[in-house]
Amino acid sequence: MRVIPDSLNSERQLYQAGAELIGYNDATATAEILVMGVKALSLLD
Repeated sequence: MRVIPDSLNSERQLYQAGAELIGYNDATATAEILVMGVKALSLLD
């Protein structure tokens, strides 16, 4: 959703990321996605 900055919250962030692990549906797969996200975020700063 995009809005005119003055209409709602001008501080709103427009960035997002997504990840999928296809073929697995267990806690290990969920943990792997979370670890990957934390590692990616730690590289940003």
